[in-house]
Amino acid sequence: GHLLDSMGNPDASTGPDSTGGGASDTADRLSLAAKRFEQRHRQERAEYREKAEKARIRNENRKAFLDALSSELGGPLDRIMKMADGLMSGEQGELTKNQVEDLRIIRQACRRLHNMVTDVQDLSSLMAKGIEYDSEPVNLRDVANEVVEAARAELGKKNLRLFVKKGGEPPLVRGSRKGLKQVMEKLVANGIKHTAEGEIAVRLDRTDGGKALIEVSDTGAGIPSENLDDVFDPFRQPGEKSKRMKGYGLGLAIC
Repeated sequence: GHLLDSMGNPDASTGPDSTGGGASDTADRLSLAAKRFEQRHRQERAEYREKAEKARIRNENRKAFLDALSSELGGPLDRIMKMADGLMSGEQGELTKNQVEDLRIIRQACRRLHNMVTDVQDLSSLMAKGIEYDSEPVNLRDVANEVVEAARAELGKKNLRLFVKKGGEPPLVRGSRKGLKQVMEKLVANGIKHTAEGEIAVRLDRTDGGKALIEVSDTGAGIPSENLDDVFDPFRQPGEKSKRMKGYGLGLAIC
């Protein structure tokens, strides 16, 4: 119980810190905690800024390297392909079947490397600030026919039928012809790479809402459902490592 003073009243000196000392201690502890929190917050912000700056420098160095690599490879590859085209045309004299086949392989290899260089350039631009495209009226069927015709040269000796399905005319769209063509090229090239035989079909149609639909289907092995979320990640090829095709995993990442 409480102690009593000489008048029989509770001794105030023994009660809950009537002088305010307890409140003062609490305020001091709160102030110290606030200072520690502020100090930790400043330290975390400084660490974040340091990490962000290092990441920015890494991205700049990576972009500079990719740009230099693309520049050094792009020009020579273009010249080699033009030389191969000139020789295959017979302008330097008639060639044997073996020579024509050798030049075809050379050109195909150069085209593959050239596409890789283009992909690297596009990825570099995406990493830096994105790719800007012009907007214009585009006939999707004209673009699809152009893509398929050019891609037939990449079929090689594969027993593949590559075509644009008839019917289902899509609307005339407004967008980037270059960008839409690039997307179709990537999808068709991906189909050629991963399909040993059968067919690759490009279908153009309208959705119920009147929007354009572009669909590229093939008779390849397909992608396991658990890997579908990874198909647009750069430098990744979903599926078992032993069954992956040669490539850099950039094509669909740029679509």
